[in-house]
Amino acid sequence: MDGIAPPIRRAVLPRPEHRGLSRTRSRPTIAQLEAFVRIVDGGTFLRAAEQLNVTQPTISQRIRELETVIGAALFERRGPRTTLTPTGASLIGHARRVLAASTEFQQQMRQTDALDGRIRIGMTDTFARVCLIDLLRELAASYPRLETSVLVGDSSTIEGLLGADALDIAVLVEAAPTPDIRMETVGFNDISWLASPVLALPERVTPRDLVDQHILLPSAVSKVHATVHDWFSAAGLSPGRLSTCNSATVMMDVVAAGLAITVQPLRFAAEAIRLRKLRTLSAWPALPAHRVSLGYQTRTLGPGVADIVARLHVLTRKHRLFRP
Repeated sequence: MDGIAPPIRRAVLPRPEHRGLSRTRSRPTIAQLEAFVRIVDGGTFLRAAEQLNVTQPTISQRIRELETVIGAALFERRGPRTTLTPTGASLIGHARRVLAASTEFQQQMRQTDALDGRIRIGMTDTFARVCLIDLLRELAASYPRLETSVLVGDSSTIEGLLGADALDIAVLVEAAPTPDIRMETVGFNDISWLASPVLALPERVTPRDLVDQHILLPSAVSKVHATVHDWFSAAGLSPGRLSTCNSATVMMDVVAAGLAITVQPLRFAAEAIRLRKLRTLSAWPALPAHRVSLGYQTRTLGPGVADIVARLHVLTRKHRLFRP
């Protein structure tokens, strides 16, 4: 068709990111590589999310970002399980080495740095009442820049927080070690039934003597609560009225007023017993003592944390807090 110019074809230039600029600026993150390795080791995205304490969408997002950086898929999905692509198989060894180097670097930094950040310590009411003031004095003298975050509560709650990496060190009752948590036994805590002197209760009590009493205990997940439940269950009984309170100090005040009875560590109640606000009731069968341990994160252990653990051992012996 003469006289009609052919259409102009405009050259389409690639966007900057298509020329590789974004790839050269991006680098895999430790979080992405850790998700990659956990999926390979656990077999599923869900298992990796559980191990890293994040949601499955978060794991999926990290893998998508890593695949974008690399420019290739890492996994093939087959039902709930995944298998590595050839690219993924060629990179897994490198990912493991990077994570190992990162862990080694973090440990070296902890070992060379002074303890001048924040230490998170969880402890039982007994330890807090007897030893906390001395501990804080020592830390202020040795580490003047150190900030302390202290959580006082029942051992089960503290144990869960330590396992979730929300605490660095914890005083725990009847706790078991895990791969990431090291436990060092410091002694045994003798516990006893306690009541106000105004209550007409025998000196020696059995489950049948107390089954109709108003019993006030820590939370249902506490070790004391489990011990009392087992004590009654062994006699085929269940308390008729059992209340809970999350404050040991308030609980002792309620018991001293004669409104309930409780089970507490003898060391914690020693002052109230001395002042005759409370009296002990000898249990038959006897209530078992609780094993007390110091637990701490092995991956965050450095000279500073190790020093605080050692100080906790010394304080428990100094105050005769627990029975050997």
